Amino acid sequence: MGLREDALKNNGDGRAYESKIKMRRPVTASVVSSLALNKKRNNNKNFKQIFLLSFDALRERKARSALTILMVVVGSGLMIAINGMSAGQTAFINKQLNTLAPNIMFVSSGQHLRGGPDGPPTIIFNAEVVNRLKSLPFVQDVVPSYQGQLQLNSQGSILNSQVMGMDASKVYLVNPSLQLVDGSSIQPNNPSAILVGDSIANPPGMTTPFVTVGQNIKATYSFSDQSGKLQQQSRSFVVTGVMQPSGNNQLDRAVIINQGTANSLFHKAGKFDQIVVAAQSADNVNAEYPRPVLDAKGHANMVISDRYVEDGSYLRIQNVTFAYSLPSDVISKIKLSKVRLYTGIQNLYTFTKYSGYDPEVGSLNQDALLTGVDNGRYPSPRTFTLGLNVEF
Repeated sequence: MGLREDALKNNGDGRAYESKIKMRRPVTASVVSSLALNKKRNNNKNFKQIFLLSFDALRERKARSALTILMVVVGSGLMIAINGMSAGQTAFINKQLNTLAPNIMFVSSGQHLRGGPDGPPTIIFNAEVVNRLKSLPFVQDVVPSYQGQLQLNSQGSILNSQVMGMDASKVYLVNPSLQLVDGSSIQPNNPSAILVGDSIANPPGMTTPFVTVGQNIKATYSFSDQSGKLQQQSRSFVVTGVMQPSGNNQLDRAVIINQGTANSLFHKAGKFDQIVVAAQSADNVNAEYPRPVLDAKGHANMVISDRYVEDGSYLRIQNVTFAYSLPSDVISKIKLSKVRLYTGIQNLYTFTKYSGYDPEVGSLNQDALLTGVDNGRYPSPRTFTLGLNVEF
């Protein structure tokens, strides 16, 4: 659909050229649709080429591609594991903190010596001491206990265990969140009842429980009599309860028996080994002053502690002197060349917040390793001086 016109024209140099005139055909809707379809096909073709090139690159670099995928999988797994461990650790710490009773104090009668074995008890814990402690203000309860070690025999299996002879119903004072396995019961007045910790009932490494609730076990206590001969005493108990894992090693690795039974079995004669004091509030636990030790053989009162560390900074006015010389025209009349009056003060004042006599303590007993230890050193005195100098 066009017009063509041919003509020979002279361009001035004698040559002729053909002139072709074409009329452009108007663009219709079908042409636009065809162009759009071709563009879409080209885009699809481009995506297909990109996919084929990527697949060829993966196929040529199999090892590198496999390592990359493996690293991505391992990294994702590590992140999941770390998050799980963090959550588990947080839950474990919260559980352990919940088992603590902030108002509890453990009082022992033993004298612990530095660098040597434990000495004899400095204070005898008996019923009178327990009653005195109960009468103190801010004390909620006092739980005395006997302690020892028994050999437990459960159907031929032997296991050594720490034993606490106490009122088993007071165990919740020590561990408020303690739980027992199903079927357990606490019978503090039953002389044959025994409450077993988790590590004793289910020893690590054993596939079967050592004891279960309701089972009879035989306990043997070994001791030396007055002549030094080794003796043994046995008694049967009934497992009335098993404690679930509490996180408290003192409970998990021990058994609890009746207090009177422990007194008789361990030959304690009413002398307790430990007392648990429950204060009415956690604010009543920390005392301002430590307990003095009655027996000075262990020198426990001389233990160096950060409780006694203070700021020893000071500013001291050490020497102050005031003097006056008489005029020469005055003293020349009495045949003197110089007359000087003076007064002085040594150790006038010390600016310090130290509570001792003198912050300048030096070394204890001239020991270079004990510099700054104040053992009641006599303070530096304040001295006043008045004088007169006369020259003839």
